[in-house]
Amino acid sequence: MRLNRIMRAFALAIPLLAAVSLVACSDDDGDATAEPTAQPAADPTADATTEPTAVPTSEITVTDAWARATPGNPDENSAVYMLITNDGTADDRLIGAAVDDGLATTVELHETAMEDGQMRMRQVEGWDVPRDGGTLELAQRANHVMLIGLTKQLVEGDTVGLTLQFEQAGEVRVEAPVEQGMPMQMDDDGGS
Repeated sequence: MRLNRIMRAFALAIPLLAAVSLVACSDDDGDATAEPTAQPAADPTADATTEPTAVPTSEITVTDAWARATPGNPDENSAVYMLITNDGTADDRLIGAAVDDGLATTVELHETAMEDGQMRMRQVEGWDVPRDGGTLELAQRANHVMLIGLTKQLVEGDTVGLTLQFEQAGEVRVEAPVEQGMPMQMDDDGGS
């Protein structure tokens, strides 16, 4: 009988020992059947030497902007001058401009040229601004942004808020301080 008890105790001990050995051999989170983490498969179509294609962009900066003071009547005309630089990888084109606060009834892009011995201004549709550091200079007695039908006199110390419109870069804001300049003494076929 005593042998029977020993045999039963031994029979109960074997499964207990097996359970203890399984727990002792499992990983840290208690899962003895954990599988290794799967690694993502390599893309067979990927080419390590191919670089993404850069999309050409226009990067416009405006420096040296200023507007000509109008010492006479407030309904005089004025002009805005500046240097426009395109440091981007795409050519661009200045196609328009607008002033803040209804300062002028009309804003036009004007070129200046000698015709029959006289300087004349006329409206143009725009000017190109080449890529890779190309510039467009707007200057007195040359190309400029014309402010026609001013609603107030421009005096030194004022600032003209201007928005330039480019084909690629879109809108570019400019703050042009008002300064004294040469009087506008030329014929204008553009309405000024």
